[in-house]
Amino acid sequence: MNSTIQRTISPSSYRQIYWSTVAESGLITQQVSLVILFIILFIHLDHDNLQPRTILIVNALIGISGLFLYRRHINLKLLQENIKTLLIFLLFGSMVSPVLFTLTKTISTDTIYAMSTLMMLTHLVFYDYGAETEMVQKALSFSIALFSSVCLASRLSTSFHTFCLVTSAVLVFALWPELRKYIK
Repeated sequence: MNSTIQRTISPSSYRQIYWSTVAESGLITQQVSLVILFIILFIHLDHDNLQPRTILIVNALIGISGLFLYRRHINLKLLQENIKTLLIFLLFGSMVSPVLFTLTKTISTDTIYAMSTLMMLTHLVFYDYGAETEMVQKALSFSIALFSSVCLASRLSTSFHTFCLVTSAVLVFALWPELRKYIK
């Protein structure tokens, strides 16, 4: 029976299946890389190797670049709504950062790191890689990643550091996946 299956699939079909698999595995690799990049960002912020202002500037440049790429697919009214949403996020994010900064002070750092690790792994499991399956839940994946980010951000030295890390989390875990869909 195995030889029958092999005879019905042409060599060009094998190549097509191979390259399709390579492309799909690229999405997994990309998401794992983004999680690792985010954790590296946290570590550098925690050790004061990076200034939060620098991170905000880089986030702004990446966000503006993404907006120009995304703008090709939206009209002016939707662009204005997106800018309004951004301003509201920045306003409320800066107001809530002091609360987030002190959110987990009574929990040990080791517990926060263990929880964040498990949450990021769970995020990777439930992330939408484009497969049509019942297991994929975008909202759950994003919520877990953001919660992990807030937990990590609460360990940083100032509320401004916290704001910068949470802003980076939104950029990495919410905006990048949407932009990637439009680029694709």
